[in-house]
Amino acid sequence: MYLAAAAGICAFCVLMFLAITAQRGLPGRSYYDLTAQFRDAGNLGKFSEVRIAGKRVGQVLSLSSSRGIASVRLQLFGNTGPLPADSTARIRLKGLLGAKFVELTPGSSHRTLADGATIPVTRTSTSTDLIATLQTLDAPRRADLQATIRALGAGFAARGDELNQALQATPPTLRDTSAIAQAIAARPGAARRLAPSTLAAARAIDPVRDDIARGLAPGARALRPFAVGRRDVQAVLEQAPPALVALRRGLAETDPLLAETAGFARAAVRLTRPAPAALRSTTALLRASQRPLQTTRVLLRRLQAAVPPTLRLTRTIDPLIAPVNRSLHNSMPGLRAFAAHRCDFLPMVRNWRSMLAFGPALGGGELGPPTMLRVVIDAVTPALVGDTPAKPSAVAGRNPYPQACVWAKERLR
Repeated sequence: MYLAAAAGICAFCVLMFLAITAQRGLPGRSYYDLTAQFRDAGNLGKFSEVRIAGKRVGQVLSLSSSRGIASVRLQLFGNTGPLPADSTARIRLKGLLGAKFVELTPGSSHRTLADGATIPVTRTSTSTDLIATLQTLDAPRRADLQATIRALGAGFAARGDELNQALQATPPTLRDTSAIAQAIAARPGAARRLAPSTLAAARAIDPVRDDIARGLAPGARALRPFAVGRRDVQAVLEQAPPALVALRRGLAETDPLLAETAGFARAAVRLTRPAPAALRSTTALLRASQRPLQTTRVLLRRLQAAVPPTLRLTRTIDPLIAPVNRSLHNSMPGLRAFAAHRCDFLPMVRNWRSMLAFGPALGGGELGPPTMLRVVIDAVTPALVGDTPAKPSAVAGRNPYPQACVWAKERLR
């Protein structure tokens, strides 16, 4: 029993110790400590949050000041560091009023901050809170601000949905407003003249503000689809520049086609100028061709009757085509020989004609011995092959098959 009581007391003491020291860090857990120097700690509290990109990564462990510089010791979780050497720190508000926190922005340097390192005052800053801003105003300006806030409260009453929609459009509006403010500040004296001009414009608009509000309603309804589909519109706008570049390149590539099209159009104009006369001539030709076409129709009808006999004739001739083709093919060697010896056969035919002239006249009876009697002289004179004399041995009968176009002259003994 005493042992159980002692164990309970020990456990209670341990829990109390952990409860007291929990804010300073749990025992046995590793931390990454840094010190940030600020010119103004801005009422930063002990154990305030430390964030990176909105995520809590540690807390403020202690604050001290020396020679007008506030040193803030930051206790970060062990998996946070080490941070780049050019990282920055800024004290920011969680809201318009209330607690503050330290925001760390990691840099891009290849060197890192070791455990216990210090971020110098040149890389730290402090956001200005609302109270400090109001303290810069005098009594009349504070009264005017109070009246403005009361009027804004009356105007925002029962307009939660419209206010939420306006808050969604606030970031781009603020960016545009910042650009306008920079442009105004860049011109000397522009800011001093802006306030009276704005007041005069507000007084001129005040009598018709309700009409202006009603007039903006149709425009709001027309722009609401763009607001609902703003992501799609943004995607289209992001794709528009490369699409326009590609379109410009595509249009440039179509220039040769357009030039060819223009040339074709000019040629078509030259072609179509004689077209009316040609169409009239075609019309006259068609009118004049009516009778010849009718005659041709009669001819075609007659040819139609001749088609079946022609087909029967071709069917009858078709089996004979192959034998005739073979016969002509087989006769080609002989015909080639006759062609080569054509100058030999022509004198032979003339000799036969001269020999047959000794016979009786045409239709006078049979051929008698005078017709067939011929004396062939063996002595032959040399013949010519082109311009070259033939060899006597070849002409004298030693070669029974003499060359083409080689012959001997006959003579009587």
